[in-house]
Amino acid sequence: MPNKITIGQKEYFPNIKRIKYEGPDSKDPLTFRYYDAKKVISGKKMKDHFRFATAYWHTFCGKGGDPFGPGTKIYPWNISEDPMKAARDKLDAAFEFFTKLGTDFYCFHDLDLAPEGNSTKESVKNLEEMTKLAHKKQNDSGMKLLWGTANLFSHPRYMNGAATNPDFNVVTYAASQVKGALDATIELANDYSIPLMLVASRRQIDSEVFGGGYVNGWTTPEFSRYVTDKDKKANVILARDHGGPWQNNKEKEAELSLSQAMESSKASYKVDIDAGFQILHIDPSIDIFGVPKVNVIIDRICELYEFCWSYAQQQGKEIIFEIGTEEQSETSSTLEELDYVLEIIFDFCQKNHLPKPTFVVAQTGTRVMETRNIGSFDTPIRVADEIPADILVPKMIEICKKFGVFLKQHNTDYLSDEALKWLPRLGIHSANVAPEFGIAETKALVKILETNGLESSSDEFLQLAFDSNQWEKWMLPNTKATDRDRAIIAGHYIFATAQFVEIKQRITIELKKKGLELEEELKKIVKKSIFRYLRNFRIIRNT
Repeated sequence: MPNKITIGQKEYFPNIKRIKYEGPDSKDPLTFRYYDAKKVISGKKMKDHFRFATAYWHTFCGKGGDPFGPGTKIYPWNISEDPMKAARDKLDAAFEFFTKLGTDFYCFHDLDLAPEGNSTKESVKNLEEMTKLAHKKQNDSGMKLLWGTANLFSHPRYMNGAATNPDFNVVTYAASQVKGALDATIELANDYSIPLMLVASRRQIDSEVFGGGYVNGWTTPEFSRYVTDKDKKANVILARDHGGPWQNNKEKEAELSLSQAMESSKASYKVDIDAGFQILHIDPSIDIFGVPKVNVIIDRICELYEFCWSYAQQQGKEIIFEIGTEEQSETSSTLEELDYVLEIIFDFCQKNHLPKPTFVVAQTGTRVMETRNIGSFDTPIRVADEIPADILVPKMIEICKKFGVFLKQHNTDYLSDEALKWLPRLGIHSANVAPEFGIAETKALVKILETNGLESSSDEFLQLAFDSNQWEKWMLPNTKATDRDRAIIAGHYIFATAQFVEIKQRITIELKKKGLELEEELKKIVKKSIFRYLRNFRIIRNT
């Protein structure tokens, strides 16, 4: 229930207080008799079963007209001759009604919220102004937006359809209206307050000494500043993925010794801590001189762990740790190895007065190759000598509980919806996803170019991606992938290159002439990919 009754400059329902539940015997007509929002049924409150919403249009805009006569309802919030003044009054009345009735959500058409102007520009301006006011009302009251949409049916211009209208002038007007409704809806619905981790490997983002990373060419501080400036509600957690020796390609190319590679990784961690990274993954499993034994890896974890904590304390920074030697695997880790590693690490932490790690990475049977997950976690086919994930993972969780650490899964990309739903059920607390989003953006880019007459630019981009050879590590041994498939897989690796930046500047201008904002279109696709995970993890209910 909204936590605060919200009244504007005028109280439109002065004799009405918050509508309460009083039970079936109540004689008060303005009470709930059977709907008790707080009552728990089957483990959920009644309000979470029903999720009532008030429709802006039906409740505050409908005037009671029908084919036999005009509207008969005269609303006090519609008396102003100034359309924007009337819209602001209606907004006051609406939120007073929402909060007194006790619905948690509301929904609207764009024209419910803001009046149409004398031009497209004026209509957009009106909607932007009312969106800001509605956003403030949401923050003041606790109300949330369930859905927003565009009214493409009331005006006579739409008598022959909107997007399907034979008059292209009407189509373009409708497109502009839809974009405005989308912008308003996204802004008003940007209140999920979902904690998300941006997990950067050293190849993606690193310190200036290493030349930054392939993600926009950013150094670690530049990346941190960009996220901080965008993340006004501080819901994003910056996390280092796979920090450790030889995790940056420059360390491999220089063929650094073990001591040199360890010092290099420590220097990278220092910049992470200074830049405000809150989670550090300690992963010293890479060794250019051979495959290190588990005890050697543990020794390196302990050295880096102690260094990072000591430096963070000196700088007055709070950090948490993730440990685990994460190499992609089609099958799961052994329970014995997981128990052994945690016992040694936790004993080390206790003896040296260090905080315990928060996350441990374990192999749950996920492996990303090409554009699918080939691991045993999401396959009905039994792997030889492999215990199914639905049996093994709970055993892993029990080991984690014994040490008070959360299980984290890497390589979650491309799992089916059904498999994703199992992650929170099994007790997996965190999951990493990466290439799936980059490839979704690449596919969207290519589709936009090829459907808008920019095939030559698409070919140019795909050739650059293919020539980068960044697809090599993702290919199956007996792959049937085409060169185009390989280019799609490598596409996001070259987004920061000078050649692609030049292409993007050029195509952005061309697409703008056609009424398309490239960045916005690409963001929509990536958001859609992310929302699939949020839905299946039951972080949000709908998108």
